Amino acid sequence: MLRHDKGLVDRYRNPADAEFDRQVEQIAHEHGAIYFSTYQTLCSAGHCETTDPAGIPLEFDQAHFTATASMRVARGFPIEQVALPAK
Repeated sequence: MLRHDKGLVDRYRNPADAEFDRQVEQIAHEHGAIYFSTYQTLCSAGHCETTDPAGIPLEFDQAHFTATASMRVARGFPIEQVALPAK
C-alpha cells in the first residue's frame, strides 16, 4: 500500500539530484554567485524531509513544493547574504 509509506519518496528520488546540486553550487561559487540550495535545505546524509511533523507531504510532484515546504525553505534562505544595499 502506498499510503503512509514514509520511505516511498526516498526510494524513487533520483540519486543524480545530489550530484547535480553539488555541481551547480560549485559553478556558482567559481563565478562569485551566491547559491541557495533547496535540495540541501531539505536533504542531508542521504535522506530528504518528505513530510512536515503532521505528516503532510512537502512536495506534490518532483518540482513543486507544498505551502508547508515553501515556508520551510524560505526560513532557510540566507537573506543577509543577498540583501540589496539601502539607497
